[in-house]
Amino acid sequence: MNKLTQNQITNLLESMSEADMVVSLYMPMETVGRETRGNSIRLKNRLTAAREQLETAGMDHREIDTLLEEAMRFEQDREFLEHQSEGLVVFVTREQTKYLKVPISFEPLTVVGPRPHIKPLLDYFANDSQYFVLALSQNQVRLFRGSRYHIEPIEVEEMPQGLEEALRYDDPEARLQLHTTPQTSTGGRGAALYHGHGDVETDDKTRLLRYFQIVDKALQSVLAEETAPMVIAAVDYLVPIFREASSYNTILDDHIGGNPDNLSPQELHEKALDILEPLFRQKRQETWDSLAAVQGDEQVVSNIIDVVQVAFQGRVETLFMTAGSPRWGQVNQSTGEVTLEDEPSPKNIDVLDFAAVQTLKHGGDVFVVTEDDEEKSLSEPATAVLRF
Repeated sequence: MNKLTQNQITNLLESMSEADMVVSLYMPMETVGRETRGNSIRLKNRLTAAREQLETAGMDHREIDTLLEEAMRFEQDREFLEHQSEGLVVFVTREQTKYLKVPISFEPLTVVGPRPHIKPLLDYFANDSQYFVLALSQNQVRLFRGSRYHIEPIEVEEMPQGLEEALRYDDPEARLQLHTTPQTSTGGRGAALYHGHGDVETDDKTRLLRYFQIVDKALQSVLAEETAPMVIAAVDYLVPIFREASSYNTILDDHIGGNPDNLSPQELHEKALDILEPLFRQKRQETWDSLAAVQGDEQVVSNIIDVVQVAFQGRVETLFMTAGSPRWGQVNQSTGEVTLEDEPSPKNIDVLDFAAVQTLKHGGDVFVVTEDDEEKSLSEPATAVLRF
């Protein structure tokens, strides 16, 4: 699947902002083998739950059939059901039906209300830290943008595809003759050899350094404003030479060793995550520490109604929330006034879901407390750290 972005969710919310009712369906899915046959049942169960909620709300059977018609077609779509990610999300309004295949599993959930319910998706965004992988050899250069769940190649204009191409018209006064000879060892193309004046090792490093300076210049067109960590994939002796040439400030100390030319994007993704996991854990710890540092201050709000109101006002810098049960209620879209209710209904929303959407809309961060946080917990379902 293509990477799901926060902008896509924002656009989805906007596209359904005029709907009087939205059905939100979440379910885990199987991705391979005979187990995918059960995906039809999982979807059918969510649609059955939606039908029951709509009947309870007073909608007649024909109207329900019309509303759910497109989503019900997915039950019989074998190709759709067999090509899934770990989780499936379906949003249904009177005007449209949208689905998202997401690489995280969900607890089965059906919500009928006046807006899309997105809280189960927040764990995806809260844990989706960004990074880059630069796969580097004398034969080719590949740049990837990655996250915990996804990796994709980035096209870089002016990027030379190998040392020979980079130096073919570079440094003519060196009078070098660059040619390629077959390797005697297994795997890979010929190695570039240089014949010129001076010490061979010094000449080799000089040419590699110049090659990497050309690579770095090309990368600047993509990475000039970026700060995400970068993992280098290269044979060991190339890494310090590239570091010397590079202007990128957040290259990690550890790297993926060996020639990366034959590694697939998924293999690079898995190897990069092995290096990045300690960094991701450190970032979560730092986020917890930032909350502990301001606990008890006026900058921290934990009452549910207050949290929703400050989020509506765009005052939340970081929203901490549990991934658990919803808090039902209604929010006045003009004043931000909050009324809590005990039960779900087509008129009620999860007000914490609303607070999260408002926080993201105004440029804040949402931090979802998960099982990975072990002994850490919140005393309330949500806590907001304010900007001011």
